[in-house]
Amino acid sequence: MKIINKLLLLVSVSLVSLGNSAYALLPGQVDAQFPLLHPEGVEWDSKNYRFLVSSVFHSGVFQVDDFGVTTPFSQHTSLAPSAIGIHIDKYQDRVLVAFANPYVQFDPTQPSIAEVGVYDLDTGEEISLVSFTGMLGAGVPQLANDLTSDPEGNIYVTDWFAGVVYKVDTAGNASVFVNFGDPTIAPNGIDYHPDGYLLVARPLGGSLMKVPVNDPNAYSFVNMGQPIAMDGVVVNKHGDIAAVANTFDSQGGLVSEIITLHSADDWSNAEIVSRGSVANPELGPTTLALRNIPFTLGLLQTAYVVTPDYNALLAFLEGGEPAVSFRIERIEELQVNGFTTICFNGNTRLASLYAWDNYYSQNGGTLGACQ
Repeated sequence: MKIINKLLLLVSVSLVSLGNSAYALLPGQVDAQFPLLHPEGVEWDSKNYRFLVSSVFHSGVFQVDDFGVTTPFSQHTSLAPSAIGIHIDKYQDRVLVAFANPYVQFDPTQPSIAEVGVYDLDTGEEISLVSFTGMLGAGVPQLANDLTSDPEGNIYVTDWFAGVVYKVDTAGNASVFVNFGDPTIAPNGIDYHPDGYLLVARPLGGSLMKVPVNDPNAYSFVNMGQPIAMDGVVVNKHGDIAAVANTFDSQGGLVSEIITLHSADDWSNAEIVSRGSVANPELGPTTLALRNIPFTLGLLQTAYVVTPDYNALLAFLEGGEPAVSFRIERIEELQVNGFTTICFNGNTRLASLYAWDNYYSQNGGTLGACQ
């Protein structure tokens, strides 16, 4: 066992060394321009080596390369004015997009829209468009926000207005997966955890919900010890959550950071184990994507966050010029640096080195297997 532990540690150190060298090959910041694109969601397409972003004003998906060149990705049939959430279903080679009408929050006479578009990852061709609009009854406000999928191909979509999560099964049938019974729950970011549940962020209450896919009404709130207003959330390779957390200071200024949450008890409780700063929080970061570091066999990742220019947007809404630029920014502190064997609370486990540095070593963990 000691030989195996030493080999694991040697491999992890080698991966870290290689990863640190390859890390320098990735862009620290991608500055892009496209009039009135205003991205909300972002994904990294490792198969085609590009970012995909959704557009609030263009109601579609755009591809962005590492040089900032931005071009349309898909043609869609949705009549919704905005594309909000975006998710790559790597098991089915699909891009999933949540369509909505966010203007209904300013003008109640506008129609509510909640739809999901499904697109071929390689070609951008629309495979299907599924609607949840009107499913909750006449006059109930709806806004499809974020979405994810499980390995079987089922799709799960949060509704920011209605306080529900929808489901599209593998046959394309739409249903209400779970109704939280309170529109103020306002579910936002969502991702699937490989242990068989959804993790759903509720930014208005600063909470996180765990929703079992085989028993959604048995959902629970994760104890985080403090309110954390998360927007986009992503489950990383270690089963932890990387998330964009947005709050406001006492002067009303936007405070944004990228955090990693770790749970040692299957998401009954969770704790922040790392924090990453955003260069320009006033630009309003929304969601993030995890990107594999080259030459590390997909074992090492780093985080990129998309930041639309909210200042330019506000100026445009007040009669100024259209917002043109946006940014996709690498978060230095969220590089996921390999694995090592540790002993924690009497259990031997394989942990990421960043979690060892930021959490386990500070909470009684020791390197190596338990004796």
